[in-house]
Amino acid sequence: DEAPAPVMDWAGVLAFIAAVGHSIGQSPLSRGRRGIEVKVVQQRLNALDFWCGTADGVFGRKTTKAVRQLQRTALRDTTGIVTGNLWAIMCDPEVPRGL
Repeated sequence: DEAPAPVMDWAGVLAFIAAVGHSIGQSPLSRGRRGIEVKVVQQRLNALDFWCGTADGVFGRKTTKAVRQLQRTALRDTTGIVTGNLWAIMCDPEVPRGL
């Protein structure tokens, strides 16, 4: 008796991305935070070649460094904090890739 696999479609993916963005907009992510939003941000940073290590849901030193590198590349203040605006940049298909 296995549970059926969840159905994932583009509408569901886009809704999840929007929910993560809303959550980050309400409570920006910074060093010390933990959770699914952090893990999603880490996965996105890695996909953009701003390597932050394994996506483990813990916003640590490597994640802070990767966020600052993204901010520098996107010509933003290098705070190391993921805001709703930075999340929007990360989701933009034209965002610059890391080095």
